[in-house]
Amino acid sequence: MNRTPLSLRALMAALVLLLLLPGCARDPRLITEAVGDMAVVVEDNNAFAVDLYQAARDEPGNLFFSPFSVNAALSMLLAGAEGQTEQQIADVLHVGLDEQAWHDNLAALFADLSGEHGRGYTLLSANAVWGQEGVPFRQDFADLMEISYGAPIRSVNFTADPGAVTDEVNDWVADQTRGHIDPLFQPGDIDDLTRLVLANAIYFEADWASRFDAASTSQQPFTRSDGSTVQVPMMSQESELGYGWDEGLQILELPYEDDEISMVILLPEEADGLPALEEALTAEALAGWLDGLGSVEVAAQIPSFELEAELPLSELLMALGMVDAFDQGAADFTGLVAAEDMGGNWCVQASRHKAWVQVDEAGTTAAAATGVAVGLRSVSGPTTFVADHPFLFLIRDMLTGAVLFVGRVEDPS
Repeated sequence: MNRTPLSLRALMAALVLLLLLPGCARDPRLITEAVGDMAVVVEDNNAFAVDLYQAARDEPGNLFFSPFSVNAALSMLLAGAEGQTEQQIADVLHVGLDEQAWHDNLAALFADLSGEHGRGYTLLSANAVWGQEGVPFRQDFADLMEISYGAPIRSVNFTADPGAVTDEVNDWVADQTRGHIDPLFQPGDIDDLTRLVLANAIYFEADWASRFDAASTSQQPFTRSDGSTVQVPMMSQESELGYGWDEGLQILELPYEDDEISMVILLPEEADGLPALEEALTAEALAGWLDGLGSVEVAAQIPSFELEAELPLSELLMALGMVDAFDQGAADFTGLVAAEDMGGNWCVQASRHKAWVQVDEAGTTAAAATGVAVGLRSVSGPTTFVADHPFLFLIRDMLTGAVLFVGRVEDPS
């Protein structure tokens, strides 16, 4: 693994702290476009978002997750991996930079987006690490967690009381997500053989730049993929919005206040068109659709909805090629500990991801959390947009293009 000298990482810590300092005035974004290494991080994050969606798309019903949160947790895990385990995690995340440059740029993006910045939206992201007391964690790993991820290792005793540590982790997640993700880990995920838990939590809240008038919301039919219908509250507005069109597809972008974060809806023209859209969804196709958005006067109708979902994260990551990390005989986490006889027989015991979103006339609130336990195993076109049948949506940073959340609405009721 490529390590950066402590002095450089101390400088990184100072920059992150400056970005996170609270203030009454609005703090402008420092990263106003993705260029250089930052462009690579954003492109890789979005490629991972699409890969994870494709791996999860066979899950029935509604779907919602934060690739940004999963990326943070896996990147922390990457920092302690070595050999083929490290390579597999890097490949799943599409890491296209020197590893330290990856950590530095990812940390800078999180710091620029997150915090008490006085902007028209709230986006809070936090990381935490719990480690078994007495375990000699490598100093460079501990420094990276604290400096780049704002997560000094918290000393706990998994061996003596894993249930108490599980409660502590779940309480932290619930607090960071304002109670929307509770619990993250289930009983048994963390046990007396656990040695390390890595977690990320993200919370997002924003009002639309152009709000929907609640008086215009009415009950309308929504056609499911199987042809059945359900009555849902359909919101409507007519305003100038980002709009694009491709064969069999409409794309609508709804910005939130400050025009820095937006929701993008990918709507098939046909009620049964979602499978074809999912089949066509690639990172390259998504980038092309987003690049083709233009400002158009649109009469838009979208349902209000609330979704909650949990990904079978371990299974999905293994399907994507991150196999060794879950295999005690193959996993190599010797980058975590200084002792030569430790880390080589550690593996990922459990990985969890939960997410929640609510969309209404005022705006959007969303939360997600990802946890990993490591230890021993015993445009031209139509100007109407009516989302009255299944669609995909994502919440993205408009300035860099980074995808923060991804979802599928099969049934908004």
